[in-house]
Amino acid sequence: MMRTRSGSARTTFLLALALAACGGDDEKNKAGGGPGSGGDGGVPSPECQSSRDYFAREVWAPVLGKICIDCHVTGGIAPAQGASFVLTPPGYPGFLEANFEEMRRLGRTTYDGTPILLLKPTGALDHGGGQVLVEGSPELDALGELAKRLEEVDACPIPPAASLGGLELLDAKSTLRKASLALTGRLPTLAERDRAAAEGEGALGALVDGLLAEPAFLDWVRETWNDVLLTDRYLSYDAHALNVLEQDDFPWADTAQYSLPDDQKRATNRAVAREPLELIAHVVEAGRPFTEIVTADYTMLNDASAAVYNVSAPPADALAAGELREAKIVSRRDGLEIAWPHAGVLTSPMFLARYPTTPTNLNRLRSRKVFEYFLATDILQIAERPIDAQESAAYINPTRDDPSCNQCHRQLDPVAGAFLRFGDYSPTSYQPDHEWHPEMFAPGFAGETMAVAEFDRAPQWLGARVAQDPRFARAVVHHVLRALTGQGPLAYPRDADDAAHAARLAAWEAQEGFLARLAADFAAGGFDFRSVVKAVVLSPYFRASRVADGATPDDVARLADVGTARLLTPEALGRKIVAVTGAAWAREWDLRGWLSTDYRILYGGIDSDLVVERLTAPNGVMGAVIERMANEVACAATSWDLRKPRGERLLFPEVELTDTDASALPAIRANVRALHALLLGEELAEGDPELERTVQLFIDTRAEGAAKVESDALGRSLPWACQARRDLVTGEDIPEADRLREDPDYVVRAWMAVVTYLLGDYRFLYE
Repeated sequence: MMRTRSGSARTTFLLALALAACGGDDEKNKAGGGPGSGGDGGVPSPECQSSRDYFAREVWAPVLGKICIDCHVTGGIAPAQGASFVLTPPGYPGFLEANFEEMRRLGRTTYDGTPILLLKPTGALDHGGGQVLVEGSPELDALGELAKRLEEVDACPIPPAASLGGLELLDAKSTLRKASLALTGRLPTLAERDRAAAEGEGALGALVDGLLAEPAFLDWVRETWNDVLLTDRYLSYDAHALNVLEQDDFPWADTAQYSLPDDQKRATNRAVAREPLELIAHVVEAGRPFTEIVTADYTMLNDASAAVYNVSAPPADALAAGELREAKIVSRRDGLEIAWPHAGVLTSPMFLARYPTTPTNLNRLRSRKVFEYFLATDILQIAERPIDAQESAAYINPTRDDPSCNQCHRQLDPVAGAFLRFGDYSPTSYQPDHEWHPEMFAPGFAGETMAVAEFDRAPQWLGARVAQDPRFARAVVHHVLRALTGQGPLAYPRDADDAAHAARLAAWEAQEGFLARLAADFAAGGFDFRSVVKAVVLSPYFRASRVADGATPDDVARLADVGTARLLTPEALGRKIVAVTGAAWAREWDLRGWLSTDYRILYGGIDSDLVVERLTAPNGVMGAVIERMANEVACAATSWDLRKPRGERLLFPEVELTDTDASALPAIRANVRALHALLLGEELAEGDPELERTVQLFIDTRAEGAAKVESDALGRSLPWACQARRDLVTGEDIPEADRLREDPDYVVRAWMAVVTYLLGDYRFLYE
């Protein structure tokens, strides 16, 4: 059973806030000198507040974001009627800076010496929305103060970007361990650990670069981008990807799903299903600008998937389908070969199938996903207001003509137009003669209308513009942040009346500044994807270990979403188990691992189909999985490790099976310390209470068990599942002479208890 650490702050692993505020005994780094950090806590001094900060705190949330944005939002009623005052909603990255600049522009416009930003809302000057503010109201007073500030030279300079002061960071060695497990699924080598310990921060960047150059990092890239695109849905059964392809266009897909042997069908289906993820991994591996994921005029195929996509003849054996290579899909219809309009993942058949169109949807779902995945923009958040069905019924074409509808559709429909050559009924059918729908806004992007001459290459036209849009870089940064920390960007704190609003706003501004700088560096550096991953790894968002001593309640509120309190995904936990024990937690006949198969969903994972959001906090079912994992991994791995020569062991390098009495206590204590370092990444000093608790657990368990064996209350043999009978990596039987089956002194089972205890600790389950 799992044993809770009595008297330790680490017992409360279910409480994310406690996790963010506590840490181990590693040497700490103050965040004051780290990226995105500072000693002032990031909250501007009230004595001197710049115009920009006054706008952020006193004008945006209580006035513009609550009252004016209903009509003056991008694509809203007011701009549609010719208003020049247009606000950018929080669904857009960088919205606050854009709106401050809009107020600066508006503040320069006056009527009879009075700024129109004061005249319009009171109705003193023609205002389509009538009077929305009254004289003497706090909202109008705030606008008046802003107008006064904008007329004068700012006496308070805009301070540096808000910071994350008040944090302590993981040291270089601990950061390396966390990054190595996250990005490559392995522990750092001895040489890497020694370098991190000796050179500290100076070596960390180069060590992370080494991780990013490993093939295993590309597996992380594929997993990360499937969490976005969700195209692994088509791995749900052996022919799912083949089944969704249009049979008239890709006839071998239909043949393969019915004629190939199961193992070859499975291999062919996998190559087709993972085509968009392989394209993304290829762009990263080749070091090409990451914009190529939406502009590439090719995709990645092997012999098996190339046959499906009419590129080459079917291979004799799909299991030996060769390496992936750049290739161009060909569609066959009515005996003709039609070149595929490649635009990176935007035209991947699996992306198109995952987000299909219909005669009523008309590619709008695809458009919404383009905004969400590649432009960091939630179209549905732009117009968060009820639609009057009776009012909409007054329009023959409400999506284009009803102001309450077209606020979104003015942006959504033109991008949908980029998919105009894909049919309305089959998600993967490319039809060069398919026409656009004249009742919709014309194909285009960001106010630019696509020329009719571009319709045959509409996806490429769109991909080029998405790649050039500043929001593309922000979208990639957001995805990496979520992949490495388990949390996406903070939402702007809209409730200005919240007691913690100032602290939450400071946290948002600190992160917003970090993300904006990182996106700008990403674009300026040629869109090197690895540079984004490295920057996030080196940032406090990945490295923060605890709140510094003396933290105030405001500090806790500001820093609650920063740091190392991330519950590992089932895939990451499975890799960690392999890294520390040498073998997966798996059935004897299926070495893929429970956490990537039967327990993936139960442990909060996704299937990319119906379950698409990962759980970030454990529940009762997950607790049961944890308990079973800890017991079963300890059961199998302990005896398997102890039967190896001492120099080859991962778990028990310091002890032998004969180490039972008081004379062996130094060796037992040394091995306990080694287990804490291996499993939990903590270096415990002699006399540390955690070390002594674990040592005592071994001593008490062994004494109790040995007494029961002596009295015949327990047998001398290990339970069948806990015997070292087979190689946990290969599944092959161990020679009889090398097996470990007996435990007469209850040493093996006592060590199993220790390993179970540590595997159930939150520091093993969280990073």
